[in-house]
Amino acid sequence: MRPRQRREVDKDVPGPRLDEIIDPQHALARLSSAIDWRLLEGRLGTSATAALQDRPSHARLAIRLAMLRQIYDLAEEPLFDRWLENPYFQLLCGETFFQHAFAFERGALGATVRRITPDKLKTLMRAGFSESSQMSLADMPEMVRLGIDAKALAKGKT
Repeated sequence: MRPRQRREVDKDVPGPRLDEIIDPQHALARLSSAIDWRLLEGRLGTSATAALQDRPSHARLAIRLAMLRQIYDLAEEPLFDRWLENPYFQLLCGETFFQHAFAFERGALGATVRRITPDKLKTLMRAGFSESSQMSLADMPEMVRLGIDAKALAKGKT
């Protein structure tokens, strides 16, 4: 019997849709849907055209990677490595389809992520939660790791 030949993967065909392979109740999926990304992008000064693209812009990806870095206490290289293998990381970072490579050069992206200090991230996150989703975040340890008291946030306190 002859061994099966490997198929060449068509580079134009995207990977699987993330919303088809993830658990919507996973903490990162819930966190992603709870954040008003348009508001955050407006505060970051991201252009409206970048916000409407299928792939996240450099600034959008950087803020989301900074969140993951803070939540999981990761250095730069482990953060990028986990992003490549974790569909929940990619979902939080605004991807629609599973990605096998970064759209941006790691060095420049890492420099942008490093400029987002924990205090800046905390301020942005407080401003970015939609009012309707704040109460569902109170039990998430990820919120504590971001330095945000979700219970106080749900009561309207910052």
